[in-house]
Amino acid sequence: MTAVWTPPRTWNVGELVTAGLLNTHLRDNLEFLYFGNYQIISGGLGQNITSTTFATVPGWNVTITPSSATAKWLFIFTAQWQHSAANGALLLDLHDSVVGGRLGGTSLGLYRDHSFATNIAKTATMVAVASVSSPRTITLQVATNTGTLGLGLTLPALLLAIELVR
Repeated sequence: MTAVWTPPRTWNVGELVTAGLLNTHLRDNLEFLYFGNYQIISGGLGQNITSTTFATVPGWNVTITPSSATAKWLFIFTAQWQHSAANGALLLDLHDSVVGGRLGGTSLGLYRDHSFATNIAKTATMVAVASVSSPRTITLQVATNTGTLGLGLTLPALLLAIELVR
């Protein structure tokens, strides 16, 4: 496996493609990314949230075991949401069982969006990368600013954790 990422080459029309060029710019970069360990949760979320502080969403957690002490993990969460109030907020974050706190670390979390009208369906997609050196559980947490936030009520939601680097 290559230890470095090589910026992909800009190819020219009529250029001869060799094994060496493909190995450097395609194979080695794919090996560098290394999509190894992963966890996926998908399905109906069906949560009505009224908490103005971050609260755990039951059953929406991934237990990960990194393959090395320098592993990086990609976390993706996506779901449809709506709010009972105009300008109602959706706040998302991930809680780390080892650190004992949220990855976002601020009052806003890793992701924030607002409704522009009442009960209008929107889609949220939160993406985060974190260095993870030991086994742990990562849990989805949600909060709102007022009223009732409906999260994943009609369409399936997805929480995905992928190890990026060995």
